[in-house]
Amino acid sequence: MLIGYGVGEVVNLLAERLSRNGFNITVLTNKNEYSCSNYKTVTYKVAALPRMSEFWNDNFLIDLRSFFSLVSVLNEYDVIITVDPMHIVGALSYGIFRKKVIMYYFGVPPQKILDSFVRKVESVRQNLLWNLSFHFSDRVLTNSYYTRNLLSPLIRGRAIVNYHGIDHLVCHEKEKAVRLRKDLAVGDRKLILSVGRFSTPYKGMIQTMKLFNKLQKNQGDCVLLLIGRGSISDLEVQSPPDNVVVLTKVPLEKLRVCFEACDLYCTCSRWEGFDLPIVAAQANGKPVIAYRVGAHEEVVTDGETGFLVDTPTEFLSRLSLLTSDDELRRKMGEKARIAMRKFNWGESVRNFQNTICQVFAES
Repeated sequence: MLIGYGVGEVVNLLAERLSRNGFNITVLTNKNEYSCSNYKTVTYKVAALPRMSEFWNDNFLIDLRSFFSLVSVLNEYDVIITVDPMHIVGALSYGIFRKKVIMYYFGVPPQKILDSFVRKVESVRQNLLWNLSFHFSDRVLTNSYYTRNLLSPLIRGRAIVNYHGIDHLVCHEKEKAVRLRKDLAVGDRKLILSVGRFSTPYKGMIQTMKLFNKLQKNQGDCVLLLIGRGSISDLEVQSPPDNVVVLTKVPLEKLRVCFEACDLYCTCSRWEGFDLPIVAAQANGKPVIAYRVGAHEEVVTDGETGFLVDTPTEFLSRLSLLTSDDELRRKMGEKARIAMRKFNWGESVRNFQNTICQVFAES
């Protein structure tokens, strides 16, 4: 469970809210950067493999070994809920321990956008193994209709879509946003925000910087704020230029202020199963620009709450339009704020809780 990593954030929020609703929640994880008194955390160690452990973990090859690391504790629980990449743990619990199992699927990036042979092979492995694992579960939940359609036809028909909430990233402290802009020396310039892992190429953070540099040649009144996990070297620069600010491991409290402080949000990501940051930006009343990929068409209304584009040229054109037209930004931002109200944790947790209760009720 890593801060700034979508799956970890969702697990933390769901566990926290389900615990408040009376469920006895324990999160089993091999890493945990969150601290919460509402639920219990068990941190386990994956069995060591000489010279392979770091590679194994970096490439999400942890699920099978995790099962053997957890055998002694899995049998204590009434319901096992798994998220990517731990579905084989759920499948084995279902088959060996006869446990009730719910699997929450966030999607697998397609091979065509991955940057290395190893990652492409891992994508194939995940698709095959996870689709097989889903047969050994009581319920499968997905975070969008897009990710539901990635499932095999036999699983897709019984999968339930449960959108994530976003209200935890809505800022209600305007004065902190004003202070942040002052601290970043933005002044009257437009602040463009982009959030994503620097070390994951398909997140497009490098391309975002390149498009911003082109924008600056035409209108030099903007500042780009990049937030994510990783280091400056992942962005292929030794140090960012004066008009680019890079922040890493930003705590939740500051992240929501960043969404309020920016004038617009953009992402060059080439795949998203849901995209929490783009929804968060809209929920804070900011128009967005993104590629027409993944679940973006479900969370962005093209031409109303933001723009969905197909090419870098179109992206740059829309970016130039939104940075130069204050009234358009305001109108789109207000529409975005209203449209994003449907993505709330109250509804998401209710759906999740109902699923747990249905599974309990079944013989």
